[in-house]
Amino acid sequence: MLRATLLTPVLGMALAGCQWTSPIQTEKQYEPSDGRSVALGNDVNVNNMLVVTDKKGGQGTLVGLGVNNSNQPVQVTFTVPQQQPLSIDIKPHNSQQISEPKGGRANTIASVPVAPGSLLDVVVASSGAGSQTIQVPVVAPYPPYGDFHSAGPVTPSAGAESGGAGHETSAPTATSAATPTQTPTASSTASPAESPTPTAGATSTN
Repeated sequence: MLRATLLTPVLGMALAGCQWTSPIQTEKQYEPSDGRSVALGNDVNVNNMLVVTDKKGGQGTLVGLGVNNSNQPVQVTFTVPQQQPLSIDIKPHNSQQISEPKGGRANTIASVPVAPGSLLDVVVASSGAGSQTIQVPVVAPYPPYGDFHSAGPVTPSAGAESGGAGHETSAPTATSAATPTQTPTASSTASPAESPTPTAGATSTN
């Protein structure tokens, strides 16, 4: 009993030490979406920034959501190296998409210098709130971001599925059409031809 009593506070201190040396995972900051977010000052945020393009050197669309928590309208600009600056205007206590899907208003990058799967440096700035350079993910125009691409979403599986379906449909159709047509016709023709012969023989014998 005495030994157990002495070990209890020791174990308690050891377990407490684990909490100091191991950080709590839920307190770590992380991006809950595919894009990157940035805060400009205390009132302006841009969330889930990414670029949608189908290839290196191709046209791309900058995607994200700007949020203005101030009492004044703000303009947020986005600059990609060797490209014309893009911008959005956000009303006070409001939000604004950088680009809209399905043929809506778009902030287009004329030539994306990196391929999908890479990171692209984008300078995000707002008057009175400074600027920051963010590494933004570049993604291919697959769902759910395909609607932001000027050429529409890429669906490579559609061509493969349609080709496979066409092949499967033609092969069974040809086989099933030939088999039932020839087999029943031959057997039905032979049966009536043989059945009258014994009847005629029986009549002449009588």
